[in-house]
Amino acid sequence: MKRVLSFVVILAMVFGFAAFQCSSTEITSAKLYIQQKNMQKAKESLEKEVSKNPKSDEGYYLLGYVLGEQGNIKDMISNFEKSLAISPKFAKDIENSRKYYWQESFNKGVGMFNKGTKAANPDSGKVFYDSYTLYRPIELRNEPEGENTRLTLNFASTYAQVLTKKLQLALITEITYQAGLLATPFHRVYFDDGINTTSLDEISTIISSKVRRREFLPDSRIKIPIALRFHYYLNSTFILRGFYRYYYDDFGIIGNTYEIEVPVRFSKAIAFYPFYRYHTQTAADYFAPFGEHQLTDKYYTSDYDLSNFESNYVGLGFKYAPLFGIFQNAMSKKRMFKFKSINLRYANYNRSDGLNSYLISMGFSLTVF
Repeated sequence: MKRVLSFVVILAMVFGFAAFQCSSTEITSAKLYIQQKNMQKAKESLEKEVSKNPKSDEGYYLLGYVLGEQGNIKDMISNFEKSLAISPKFAKDIENSRKYYWQESFNKGVGMFNKGTKAANPDSGKVFYDSYTLYRPIELRNEPEGENTRLTLNFASTYAQVLTKKLQLALITEITYQAGLLATPFHRVYFDDGINTTSLDEISTIISSKVRRREFLPDSRIKIPIALRFHYYLNSTFILRGFYRYYYDDFGIIGNTYEIEVPVRFSKAIAFYPFYRYHTQTAADYFAPFGEHQLTDKYYTSDYDLSNFESNYVGLGFKYAPLFGIFQNAMSKKRMFKFKSINLRYANYNRSDGLNSYLISMGFSLTVF
């Protein structure tokens, strides 16, 4: 999976490489080699640069970057520290690179652990480090920007067991830790300041003098969902699928989700599957509706996804999946294209807070071999 941070790091490097006229011959050559993905040649140029100019903060930074691309994390860190000892000019880029390569090393280590222990779920542990561009309400843009990155650590485990010829159960446990930007910076939160806006429309409220701030939430969060899934084979026509999930987080939300789906096969290729999901949750400790937050509140949000609500999601799906695919075609003498199946879904989603929507989706299964 591509990470947002990797894009940011590479983009920063590309823009940085535009200023060749201010760099030495070795740094200019190294930047060109990096753009061409020739890391060995870039390394050789940068080693010459830092040998000729031991005070080259950019040389040590770029050498650290190249070493990181080659997988030499120890020497990457050493060169980053040398760059910072000379000046803090590349401190932000170095911090982003450190977090990115730590994330990559962690995910690689988890993959090797799962492979060594023959774990059933290869994605049992993941780290994501994301960087964002913040957009705030126009009248609040003079405030300090605040945190614009988020670290996510996710650990998941699935235990599946076939109990009988007809019944299969799976227990799914997960824990997620997040730190950094957890609020939505473009969400306005209006406070109880004594100004009544019930007679104003949305635009008039925004330009009124009523006290508002951008959403502000704690900078860390722990989420723990535990789920149970079962498949019961009734006969060649009907299959019963059920799902229950308990959810807890330290924002104060406790949720329960129940779901049932009953696929009905009309032939080996055609199936309809009605489904229904019911969800209920308590409100986060930091939620209050429009105009009800107190000015003394430390954290505040009026995002109704964090409110107390019940929801219903009901619909019907259709799947067409012939045993040998819908059609296939030879792309060349060695490659074949197969259109395997099509899936259509229609659903209605409604919540007790007034949200109501209709959803239509379509999916295809294609392979090239």
